Amino acid sequence: MPEISSTWSLQTRVGLISAFAMVTGLLFGSVGMYRAAAVEDDHLTEERVERLALEILQSAKNNLARKSEASPTSDSQLNEDFPEVGPNKYQVWIHNGSSLLRSFNVPGSQPLMPLDFSGHNQIKIQNEDFTVYVAATPDREIIVQVAERTPERMVQISLIAGKYLAFILLPLGIVLFVIQLLLKSTFRPLDRLAANLQARGPGDVTTTIVENPPREILPIVQSLDSLFRRASHAMSVEHRFTSVAAHELRTPLAGIRAQAQIASKATDPSELHDSLNSVLLGVDKAKRVIEQLIDLAKVESTGGDIEWSSLPVSLSNIYEQVMDELAPKAKSRNVKLSVEFAEDQIQGLDFAIYMLMRNLIANAILYCPEGGSVDVRTRRQGDNVMLTIDDTGPGIPVQARESAFEKFNRLGKSGSDGVGLGLSIAAQVAELHKAKIELLDSPLGGLRAQVNLRRLA
Repeated sequence: MPEISSTWSLQTRVGLISAFAMVTGLLFGSVGMYRAAAVEDDHLTEERVERLALEILQSAKNNLARKSEASPTSDSQLNEDFPEVGPNKYQVWIHNGSSLLRSFNVPGSQPLMPLDFSGHNQIKIQNEDFTVYVAATPDREIIVQVAERTPERMVQISLIAGKYLAFILLPLGIVLFVIQLLLKSTFRPLDRLAANLQARGPGDVTTTIVENPPREILPIVQSLDSLFRRASHAMSVEHRFTSVAAHELRTPLAGIRAQAQIASKATDPSELHDSLNSVLLGVDKAKRVIEQLIDLAKVESTGGDIEWSSLPVSLSNIYEQVMDELAPKAKSRNVKLSVEFAEDQIQGLDFAIYMLMRNLIANAILYCPEGGSVDVRTRRQGDNVMLTIDDTGPGIPVQARESAFEKFNRLGKSGSDGVGLGLSIAAQVAELHKAKIELLDSPLGGLRAQVNLRRLA
């Protein structure tokens, strides 16, 4: 099997995603803070320019009122009553378009904005950005235009960004370090699971032990445990099958070998005939052992994992298949079979019900005396179907009935053709179908095998 290699780490990738999310969040947050600060700065600038323009307009109105009442006054005298404008630029115009007053740093011949404009605007003066506000009297006799240079934000941005990054760099490093520690702690159960699996031997199918696993890997752990349980069950079945097959086949194979040796040295035709018949009987017995061992392994290997609860099974069809195999045996022993299926349909597995019925009927035929009888009946009992198989044989003592289901328990009948697996297989099938199997006294005088199976709804 080729070795699987990987070039990426889930822990590293999660760490990079976390770092990317944090840095991206900081960048977007910084941009958002800058945009909010820029909008607020523009708003404050507009308020400042507007307030200054209104103050200048009021001063101009007062100066013109005094000028009309007194002797003409010079521009410098008017300027004494005007508010401080600092580095701002301003112009004061009268309705005929002549300049009444201006700051020293703006041209006097051209207005900053058209004289019919009012409100805020952005303009360029000598390739510099300015925020302008135009205020006027209702009759537009006096028009005031004030401009303030827009601050160069790129210089401010670099300064603010430098200070911001210097301030956030240490906390960001601490957060990333803590994230790395948390990721190591989070992925520790995965590391332990990997170490647990790597340390296992080829036959180690014990349950995985992971302390306090996260919900995300819990299905993986549960699936692994389920896989190990199935593997353990399969290995156990295989081991039992191998050991039992080796044990049970040793006797008939040894008998076949002994009889074959006798046949090879026989000088009398009758002696040769008897030896060959013994060889054939030994082969038949070995064949029965193998067939029943295979049946037992097949039932055990299901482990209850097969979903059978909705599968219909016809008992009469199963009986016909069973009798195709057992009819010659019953005929050779002159055993009469009586059949009545009052209820035919059950829920189950075809192959398993076949093995159950075949083994129970085969036991009944086997232990019946020559010319005996076997009755196979079904009847409805609530939601179940009761299958009964009665015979006229010697039966089984009450005290021995419970142990009769044990593997290879032949109840002391060493001379019988039985192997001691028939009832064990029937019990396994009953357990698989959650059915109840009992051994009772038969009305025919022998043994009754009774199985309570689930009726098809």
